[in-house]
Amino acid sequence: AGTLHDVRVCAAVVPPGELSEAEKEEVLRKGRAFVERARAHNKGVPERDIAKVVDAAVKRARSLR
Repeated sequence: AGTLHDVRVCAAVVPPGELSEAEKEEVLRKGRAFVERARAHNKGVPERDIAKVVDAAVKRARSLR
C-alpha cells in the first residue's frame, strides 16, 4: 500500500492569450505528467485516507483567504 505525504502545490493563473501554442502544450504536458505521478503514488491508498488529506488541504486553503 502507498502512503500519503504532505505535498504543496503552487499554481499561476495565466490568461491563455498570453501563452504561445508551444507554451500551452508544455503546460498541458506537465499537468498530465503530474496527474500520472499522483495516481501512481496514491495507488493502494484507501480512498478515505486520500479524502482526509484533501479535506484538510481545502480547510487550510480556505483559512488563508
